[in-house]
Amino acid sequence: MIKELLNDLSKIPNNYSFKDIQDFNRMEERFYDVDANFTNILGWNADSLDFCPNDEPPKNDEILAWLWVIHPEWKNEILEFADEKLKKIIKEYEEYEP
Repeated sequence: MIKELLNDLSKIPNNYSFKDIQDFNRMEERFYDVDANFTNILGWNADSLDFCPNDEPPKNDEILAWLWVIHPEWKNEILEFADEKLKKIIKEYEEYEP
């Protein structure tokens, strides 16, 4: 799935509804983890998130960070393609259980 998305950027959503996000309870934590490390690639609306990459086309690390925020259930596949910075963010997130 991740490889397909990285190869066809048109399939990556630019807006994603809160109601469609798995593990919504910790979505805010993922959002701020990504926002602190990939400045300004995410937007927060009343009922959804936006993907606002800094580069055109977006860099793979920006795409993977976005996908992890909205699809944390894809974590293992995202980790296969992630750079060291994103891997560290995800691993630290996983180690912390609120």
